[in-house]
Amino acid sequence: MGEAQRTWAYTMPVDAALKLHGRRHQCSWGVMAAQQVGSYRPAVARDVAPAFRLVCGRLNRDHRCSVSIWTGSALKNGGFAKLGHGRRPCLGLQANLERISVEVEVPGAASTIQLETGFFARQAGGAVSVRSGDTVVYCTACTSDELSPNVDFAPLRVDYVEKFSAVGRTSAGYLKRERPGDREILVSRLIDRPIRPCIADGFFKETQVLANVFSFDGAHQADTLAICGAAAALALSPVPMRSTVAAVRIGMRQDGTFVVNPTEQQMRDETKYLDMVVAGTKNAVLMIEAGCQFATEQQIVEAIDVAQQAIASLCEGIARLESLVVAAHPERASKDTTDLRLVPPQILEEIREVACRCGLMDAIRIHEKKRRETALADLREQVLEEAMERATEDKLAAYGICDEDEYETLCRMAWKRMLSNEMRRLILDEQVRADGRGPLHIRPIDIVQAPLPCAHGSALFTRGETQTLAVVTLGGQDSAQRSESLLGEHTSHFYLQYMFPPFAVGEVGRVGAPGRREIGHGMLAQRALEPVVPPREAFPYVIRVESNILESNGSSSMASVCGGSLALMDAGVPVSAAVAGVAMGLILNNANQGLNQQNAPPYLILTDILGMEDALGDMDFKVAGTRAGITALQMDIKVEGITSDIIRRALAQAHGARIHILDVMDSTCNAPRPSLPESVPKIKILTIDPKRIGDVIGPGGRMVRSIIEACGGEDQITIDIESDGTVSILGSQPDLLERAARTIRNITTEVEIGQVFEQARVTKILPFGAYVELDSLTGKEGWLHISEVAWQHIEKIENVLREDQVLAVKVLEVNARGQVRVSRKALLERPPATSAASGSSANGTPASSGRGTSTSASTSPARPSTPTSSSRTSRSSPSTRAGPSRSPSPPSSGELKPKGPPPTHPEA
Repeated sequence: MGEAQRTWAYTMPVDAALKLHGRRHQCSWGVMAAQQVGSYRPAVARDVAPAFRLVCGRLNRDHRCSVSIWTGSALKNGGFAKLGHGRRPCLGLQANLERISVEVEVPGAASTIQLETGFFARQAGGAVSVRSGDTVVYCTACTSDELSPNVDFAPLRVDYVEKFSAVGRTSAGYLKRERPGDREILVSRLIDRPIRPCIADGFFKETQVLANVFSFDGAHQADTLAICGAAAALALSPVPMRSTVAAVRIGMRQDGTFVVNPTEQQMRDETKYLDMVVAGTKNAVLMIEAGCQFATEQQIVEAIDVAQQAIASLCEGIARLESLVVAAHPERASKDTTDLRLVPPQILEEIREVACRCGLMDAIRIHEKKRRETALADLREQVLEEAMERATEDKLAAYGICDEDEYETLCRMAWKRMLSNEMRRLILDEQVRADGRGPLHIRPIDIVQAPLPCAHGSALFTRGETQTLAVVTLGGQDSAQRSESLLGEHTSHFYLQYMFPPFAVGEVGRVGAPGRREIGHGMLAQRALEPVVPPREAFPYVIRVESNILESNGSSSMASVCGGSLALMDAGVPVSAAVAGVAMGLILNNANQGLNQQNAPPYLILTDILGMEDALGDMDFKVAGTRAGITALQMDIKVEGITSDIIRRALAQAHGARIHILDVMDSTCNAPRPSLPESVPKIKILTIDPKRIGDVIGPGGRMVRSIIEACGGEDQITIDIESDGTVSILGSQPDLLERAARTIRNITTEVEIGQVFEQARVTKILPFGAYVELDSLTGKEGWLHISEVAWQHIEKIENVLREDQVLAVKVLEVNARGQVRVSRKALLERPPATSAASGSSANGTPASSGRGTSTSASTSPARPSTPTSSSRTSRSSPSTRAGPSRSPSPPSSGELKPKGPPPTHPEA
């Protein structure tokens, strides 16, 4: 069969393509009608001609058809396999895939970032592939066509998925389909947080962003690529965006220099002192997530400035990709701005007038959260009810509103906007917040150390109306947190889990698996405490901290940091310093936010924000650290970004607040407990050769189970073995721990010359010696020759030894095959020597009565490790007797030649 070759391609009107009927070899064509502009439909061929065929057509908005002519004998007799269609009587669509690509040089980064579109997911609203090195992330953005009349927020859903196939393997769990773990949830939050504030006001159609990691090279991290890809996909989609968004990672060396988008290896070694993800627009910062090793405020600001330059380059690259797509496809759907749900100024003013008349400012000034929320909720219902009563058909028509449901939604939006504006006016004009504090004041702090008598460590930390009960549990290796990612399986020996039950805010709700917010808050608090936790080499316990939020009115994650630090000290964990955290807020005096206070400052930074200030303000900036520096920070912005000057002032203000909180914490507990509580189990760590792990575990786990049973069972000790050879033995009694450790050392340590076994057991007695079991668990045996039992001559070994007798022996020799020769007499006191002239041996036995043993051999000082040759000769021929069940095998060349059989059990 010949090869098919495309010999001609042309773009023509559809009518002209249809007129091909009857021309050139009398071909008959039928073209399926396109249902919509831009769709692909195959051309159906009938009466297949031998050498000429129209393959496919692509209808565009100009109703022109892209035609390809294929020739060759492969088209003969239905031979379409070379074209990928099998033996079918028609030729299918030839996909017209195109690649529009932009490569971005990122300042300060070693690798470029490539953005591509046009060749995958062509039915999505926007689809972009992002690549750095060999890491590839596919990102898509889709939006619904319909707008619900009751939605008053942007229903954005972001999901990030790491495919294990990206590294050529499958999940190690029972279920092989990928499921979102904590890392995927955290990265999904990273993508969501900078994108949400940049969606145009009033766009409330359901939007979904998906990011899939399909290739991972182990070096270039995928999370920041996913943020850039999601932002690029949204830029190409119908979703109206106020700004282009991009993100980078910043690492810091020990000398204070920065690296943009460091590799995984650099983050573990060279740039481990700072791990910061910064997202923003070309001119401003939108989001920060960072973990630090005691970085200064100045270093944080410098890192943000470096990140801003790199982000600007990426934003320009995304804008360049969008312009290329628009130029290549002018028919591409434009931004969807027809259904923006904006509050008319008249409705906003009407809601404000009714609310102020009903006592809005008095309700905002109530200090207690529950009373304030109740008063505002009642006022809201009253205002909305009066607003709905005023709604008439003429009024709705004047606002361009279709029905009362949409009008009610606009009134709810107006209420929220008006409440935010009035709170801002109160703070900017009077420098007074809802609970009566000034902008710089911190709420009262109360600490109860060790409220739980049976817990290993606990602390009750209360700041204003935010309260957490932090509990620390110390355990062995089986308590470690195990997870799996593209980098492999991980074991965390320190982790913090954050719980937020519904009663913390006085509500009824679901109790179950943690949500995205709980996972994010817990990871932030864990990142803040990690730098002060001792390494495992110094403190071998697994440390679990749980933060139980009992009451919440803002900044519960920072309360978790403070409570967790105090609970660690109460548990006796030797932390290097106390850690405290505080949340900062921002109020902008901006006309875009409905404000333009003439005599007020352009912005005001708030210390220790309330939940109301978090929800209605412009920034949530959490900073945690010690007196030496910052260990973690997180910033979210509800506007299009803030400048580095605002960040600098917020960090300086947070530093003073952090020192104040640390002073209060130190007044209660200024150092860890000197010793661990009695309830904490004891732990012993051993390191063995990884090649000997199988010996410790044994077939089917029999060996390790026997060790545990010999030491009292699982109620007394537990043994965990890691792949690197680290053995953790956990128990309450030190003597049992030492016994288990000694057994494991005996299993994994080779027998050495001179080693003493105090509990060796006689397992088999032969006429010329005995086998002794050196270790009951490992079953290691040694050969004890009759001449090494005692210093005196022994006529019958049964007179001295019996089976199952326990005795102490010393290793004399170990040959190349691992056979062991031991001695009992080497551990006994040698009797005084007698004169050879007396004709008696040292023990009084006549010399002539020995088994061919000369007098000189009996009286000379024999070395325990080197028996005499005469003795070896006299006892090396037991073959004249009835052989026992375990007869000796003749030693090979170079093998140890013991006095009697080697320590093996061959059948006679």
